[in-house]
Amino acid sequence: MSTGARMLAILDAFSETRPAWTVEEICDELSFTRPTGYRYVRELCNAGLILRLTGGMYVVGPRILELDLLIRSRDPLLQVAHPIMRDVVDQSGGDVLLANVYGDQVMNVHREYGPTPASISYDRGRPLPMFRGSTAKAALAFMPRIQLKRIYEKKAKECNRAGLGSTWKEFRAAMAAIRRDGYVIGQGELDSHVIGIAAPIFAEDERILGSLTLIVSKVHYKIMDQTRLIELVLEASRRTTAALSRISKSKTAQENNAR
Repeated sequence: MSTGARMLAILDAFSETRPAWTVEEICDELSFTRPTGYRYVRELCNAGLILRLTGGMYVVGPRILELDLLIRSRDPLLQVAHPIMRDVVDQSGGDVLLANVYGDQVMNVHREYGPTPASISYDRGRPLPMFRGSTAKAALAFMPRIQLKRIYEKKAKECNRAGLGSTWKEFRAAMAAIRRDGYVIGQGELDSHVIGIAAPIFAEDERILGSLTLIVSKVHYKIMDQTRLIELVLEASRRTTAALSRISKSKTAQENNAR
């Protein structure tokens, strides 16, 4: 692991259940020597990524908020997805979530609210369980085979409990079925009162970026045209992928013209 990766691993230690650490605790947790731990913490503090409180405790720093503002205001995916998500909300009456893939995780990064917003457990900023819920599975199924196998091998028991297979072969078959359908319906897997319909979003090079999910109550789902809801989500994911591709091609053309 590089020096930069080791230093950034400190940020991974912060969580909802453990929001504050001392340098000594960080060193023990990550097996750093004391001089190395203090140097890394000092550099992260200088960058604003962590902040020193009284009593030698450190918490996530204000630079994170600055980066979050940048995502909200300038992220191309959010910019192209926002009006498309609003269209789905207006036509369905549900909420729409946009999720990103990062590493081996999936996280909701934006939400467009319907007239009666649903109460959900995994809103913006909280990593999703990889094997439960339509949002994560719609992205998981389209990850490269080598990444899928790594995730399965790390979490085989969790995969089995989620009903996605007790062997790598069974899990791979379950993911292939999702790829053939092009969407996933999750019925109360994360929150018992809602249903999620999710479809993948891709980069121009066909790399999986995340997913778009329509969230509706079970009552709402029963009285709606379910085929139409699926079509809305599929069309929204295609429109988002196409819009990102146009941005990429436009940028490439501008760079070529500037040479």
